[in-house]
Amino acid sequence: MLHIAIHKHYKKIILIAAIILFAVSSIAAFANQSAGAVTSDELRTRAKALEDQIKANNEAAAALANEADALKRKIGELDAEIGSVNAQIELTSVRLKELEIKLDEAQKELDRQKELLRASVVALYKKGGASGVELIVGSDSFTSYFNEQTYLERLKAGVQDSTEKVIALKQQIQAQKEEQKALLEQQKAQKDSLAATKSERQQILADTQGRETAYRERTKQLVAEQRKIFEELLLRSRVVTSVGSGGYPWSGAACAVTGNVNGDCWDYEWIYNGGRLDPWGYYYRNCTSYVAWRVASTGRDMYRQMGNGGQWVNSARAKGIPTGNSPRVGAAAVFSIGYYGHVAYVEEVLDGGSKIRISEYNFVQDGIYSERIMSSSVPSGYVYFE
Repeated sequence: MLHIAIHKHYKKIILIAAIILFAVSSIAAFANQSAGAVTSDELRTRAKALEDQIKANNEAAAALANEADALKRKIGELDAEIGSVNAQIELTSVRLKELEIKLDEAQKELDRQKELLRASVVALYKKGGASGVELIVGSDSFTSYFNEQTYLERLKAGVQDSTEKVIALKQQIQAQKEEQKALLEQQKAQKDSLAATKSERQQILADTQGRETAYRERTKQLVAEQRKIFEELLLRSRVVTSVGSGGYPWSGAACAVTGNVNGDCWDYEWIYNGGRLDPWGYYYRNCTSYVAWRVASTGRDMYRQMGNGGQWVNSARAKGIPTGNSPRVGAAAVFSIGYYGHVAYVEEVLDGGSKIRISEYNFVQDGIYSERIMSSSVPSGYVYFE
């Protein structure tokens, strides 16, 4: 059954590999083109091809993971069988030792009975060598003579009977010993077969886990490539406005480095009334502070310490806040770009969900408000504050 299951997995994995190969060939067509020479539609097509390839890779890795789990279970079952056979071998070995002892005791008893038989035969022979008159004359009485004869005859018969019983017992023990030896050989052969099967499964498991790792590593590369495309699309997104404050109450915070309200602020820290953090623990005029204020301004609860913009999806999941990949008005759009990532507020969902209009801070220019329209597939995820 396991071989059949493995074959099914292999067929599925081969099919997935073919899909991946096709996707790679499609994506490779863009490889020699610079980002500037590729249109936004072509970038989105490439991102979609990468998405399909990532999905196929994940399916292949999941299939291999399931196969690995099945192999691990089978190896566990084989270990249990080997343990059982080892216990049987030990028990059979103990029985063989016991039979060896019994056989030795039976041999000693047989030797003793043979000695008794030999002695009785010698005694009868000696008695039989004299004439009847001599035996009678040599005995204390006629009764004594017949008593001696009777005793010797009975002794001989008894010894013969005992000898036959001991021989039969010895033969029985020997037969049992041969049975146990045959059983022991059978058990050892079974153990060797199980060990060979286990070794085979372990080799398959190592190969399976190696291929699963390769798929997952390739997926990481594909995700990184897709992320670069999304970054390029972000840069190409249409800026609707970069004027005004968007109502953000701390837009007048001054840069901690230069003291200027506007202009470059390389450490992205602004000071307002002597402080640098807003009520939710985010730095003023950063994307996180703006989105936190924007969510709270709609009467919803805003959580503290969600981390950098790129961490908001994972932080939300840890706090039990709903997340997903579909845009919603009022959601936080999370972008996994750069070291810190970015987060923006979804103001509007356009074209049946294919595009979004976002408001944000600290993207188009340091600490500056902006609005942009972009594909809804560009964010790596959405956080749905309730």
